[in-house]
Order: sequence, then C-alpha cells, then structure tokens
Amino acid sequence: MIRTRRSGFLMAALVAAAGCDDGTGPADGLDAEDAALVAVTTDELAGSMIFDLTFAAAAFSAESAEPRAFSRSRDCPAGGSVSIDGTVDRVQNGDGSVEWTLEADGEWDDCTRSRTRNETTISWSIDGTFSLEAHRKRNNGEPIGNQTTSKSGSFHWTRTVGDETREGDCTFEVTSVRNPDSKKIHITGTVCGREIDREIGWRHGM
Repeated sequence: MIRTRRSGFLMAALVAAAGCDDGTGPADGLDAEDAALVAVTTDELAGSMIFDLTFAAAAFSAESAEPRAFSRSRDCPAGGSVSIDGTVDRVQNGDGSVEWTLEADGEWDDCTRSRTRNETTISWSIDGTFSLEAHRKRNNGEPIGNQTTSKSGSFHWTRTVGDETREGDCTFEVTSVRNPDSKKIHITGTVCGREIDREIGWRHGM
C-alpha cells in the first residue's frame, strides 16, 4: 500500500559518531557523524508530518473510520524538501483512545543540512525515495505506549567540506520509537552501511 513522492527530515543537535570508527569515515562515503545526522534529521521531519496528520490536522479528526489518502511536505533545514504520500487509518477504541496507522512513500528533493566543525562548514544533501510505516496512539489527547516509525529506501548524497565535494549512493533502514514516559526517541538501524543507535529528546510536534 505504499506510493512514491518526496521526503526528507529536519533538525537535531547531534554530534558524535554513529559507526565503528573515529567519525572521519572512509574517503568515498558519508562519515559516521553525518550518517547519524541523516537518520535523526529525517526522523524529525517525518515525525512533524505524522504529528500533523494524527493530532493537529482537523481533516483527520472526523468521525469517519475509513482510511484516508494524504500528502504532506516539509522544508529541510538548509534547503530542499521532503514529502510523503499515502494512507492513514484511524480507529477509535472508545473512552478517548484513538490509534492511527500510516503507510506511505516519500521522496527527498535536494534535502540539505549544514553544520560547522573547526570553523569549516560541512553540508550534505540527499535525493532519494523511501517507504514509511508508522503507528501512533493517544488516550484523551495524550500519547500512550510506544509510538513507532520505520523507514527504508535509498538516496544519492552529496557532501561538501569547505571547497571539497564528494558524492555517492547508499541504502538505509531505520526504526524510531517514541516513548511517552521517558520523553525520548530511540533511533536504530543502518545508514550507508553504518550502524545507528541514537536517543534524543522528544518534544511536542515531533
């Protein structure tokens, strides 16, 4: 039940390696820090679109229990965009309990992020497609239980450090779990062959 359009994902103040080396990475690939930032940034962007669909958007608060088609997009932190198109199934369990299941395809369109290291600007951009599945549950408006999102796909990346640019292609498979009790998001999986295991704060709207 998955379609294709465009996607990418935003913000996160993450530094530190996400691989098995010192963070410098091989000469022909994304380094460990940027692989981690791709995972976190894209998850945050996806989270904001899913929040809009399951909680903030009036169009999906109607009484109808039929699955609905949707289309959402977001700007990326330093340019470009990400979008998703798919269906959302809303089930009311009674006593204020509501669950949503989303299935979608997405696309990143020159989705870009920049950071600074030792006074040098480092930026990366990605173009590619992915599939997404997500589950959310709320009880009287409050999230309850683990809220999961899984994404997998491939992208072409371009990375610029100062005046030097390199590029390549890779695949990824990432799952995030939002925990209402700890107010944390745990992100695991692989990006460009690098293992990702990150925990960040979960704020409203993600």
